[in-house]
Amino acid sequence: MYLYSNEKDKKEKAISVIDTYDCYASTQVLNELSNVLLRKLKIPVETIKSIIEEVCENCTVTIVDIEDINLALDISNRYQFSYYDSLMLSAAIR
Repeated sequence: MYLYSNEKDKKEKAISVIDTYDCYASTQVLNELSNVLLRKLKIPVETIKSIIEEVCENCTVTIVDIEDINLALDISNRYQFSYYDSLMLSAAIR
């Protein structure tokens, strides 16, 4: 998300992280990114499709499965995070 924001500081940090580490994105992350770009930033759908394609070219995309869902429920219960935040964490952990 920060790669596509107007906040220069956050954008530079995101680029640094991506250049330093292997990048993984779950299907949940792609969904959340699409939603934020569409609803909050009012980016046109065709541009969002290009952004998603760019993310997929530069990251290993993982599909959220039942193990991710169960782990997300455990994380949410244990740490009181929202379910959707926990789902992104569980995909990142796996």
